[in-house]
Amino acid sequence: MRPWMWLAVSVMVIFGAFDMLRGLAAPLLMRAWHVDYATLGAAFAAGSTGYLGGTFLSGWLVERLGVRGVAVLGSAIQILGTAGVVVSNSYPLALLSFLCSGLGGGTLEIAVNAVVPATVSGSAAQARRFNLLHGAYGAGAFVFPLFAGLVIALPGAWRVLYAVLGLATLVTAFWAVRLRPLPLRRAAASADAPAAEPGERPAMEAAASGRGRADRPWWAHPLLWVLLIAILAYVMAEMGLATWSTLYLVRTHGIALRTGSFLISGFYFWFTLGRLTASRWVTHFGSSRVLAAAVALSLVAVAGLFLPQVPAALAALCLAGLGFAAIFPTITALASHLFPAQAGRVLGLLFTAAGVGSLGTNLVIGAAAEHWGIGASMVVVWLCLVLVAAALAVASGRTAARGRVRSAASVESSSR
Repeated sequence: MRPWMWLAVSVMVIFGAFDMLRGLAAPLLMRAWHVDYATLGAAFAAGSTGYLGGTFLSGWLVERLGVRGVAVLGSAIQILGTAGVVVSNSYPLALLSFLCSGLGGGTLEIAVNAVVPATVSGSAAQARRFNLLHGAYGAGAFVFPLFAGLVIALPGAWRVLYAVLGLATLVTAFWAVRLRPLPLRRAAASADAPAAEPGERPAMEAAASGRGRADRPWWAHPLLWVLLIAILAYVMAEMGLATWSTLYLVRTHGIALRTGSFLISGFYFWFTLGRLTASRWVTHFGSSRVLAAAVALSLVAVAGLFLPQVPAALAALCLAGLGFAAIFPTITALASHLFPAQAGRVLGLLFTAAGVGSLGTNLVIGAAAEHWGIGASMVVVWLCLVLVAAALAVASGRTAARGRVRSAASVESSSR
């Protein structure tokens, strides 16, 4: 792989660790800042708000400053926010620090995801790279809790762990400065029409094409909005499970906090394994079928968390990791391939939707847990997956309504 891809993979490992630390440290943060569920959820939502702003702005900024410029900018902002979390002794400072860290994280994540369309073209190649990239996120989310679980209960350990991740981000910033600038790939496709390839394509890719639609702006294309809704709801489910499942298991099943950290590693072990093999699934079965199977498995697994038997609930958590694995990168690869001439802006919109989802899940779950108990958190996760299924069903329905898209129509659409 190219040096930029190695850098992107490293950054995604750090992102996975950051997200897991937030969930693992949740009980300790409540104690340190003397806050309740809803107030802690608001702090996490502040980080999501910053992420939302970072992804929205940097989707356009990456096409002007380039991948390196946005990567360095995002790293600097995230380091500043992380430093604030480390030294925070009061809730207001923590709130501001989470906001800053989220802003930097969103900016940096757009930069590293833009590495994929900037270095490879073609649906299959981009799907492999996106799955590798987001598999690296899962690797960080799997390995870091194993290490953190050994020390998390020690006095002040959560501050040390945040400091370690801040220093890791600083290393990647210096790495980015030393690399050569990476311009975004300019596709030959029209600026307003989604890309198409001749021959047979997955069902949802076919839904993006059709006669009489070439004059539609890319940002108004119905399939793009369906994918944005699916991404938003999926991130609500994933971040809800990642951030609140440890607290859920501790409070409802009576397991120790250290044990909870190991269990979330089990989720991310299967999550990572699924993402690293997802490109093979897509190649053999197509994007639509893989997404349908992944969402169905996730729905069953999250429902299993309500089982009273602890072993059954823990097995369901691991099964959820396998189900969640392919959803985000497959949708991202589809969107990037369908709109290659606007890769940076489309990625910006996708990750902005992800930021909205992360913001929404922390607010909703925090409030639900405060009013109806922590068990309500898993209900929110399950309902978000229902919304993902509904959004993908709409895309499939549009495809069925149009019927098969003939190869000649595909060639005509791709040549415009």
